[in-house]
Amino acid sequence: PITVSVGDVLGADEALAGGTMGWRGRVTTPGKALKIERQDLLESLAVHPDLLEGIFGALFQTAGEDEKGHQ
Repeated sequence: PITVSVGDVLGADEALAGGTMGWRGRVTTPGKALKIERQDLLESLAVHPDLLEGIFGALFQTAGEDEKGHQ
């Protein structure tokens, strides 16, 4: 299982690729989530390139952790 916390992004890779991985989630504690449609995400990234840099940074950090088993 994958645990997400405050500020984490879930599904950005799917949104950028235009496909789905078929993941499902289960909420275990109360909180709020923001769902952004793909086209809205792409438009926001075009206006705010710093967001795109943050997403790629998070994706590459996660990929590095997966390959090594830790950060």
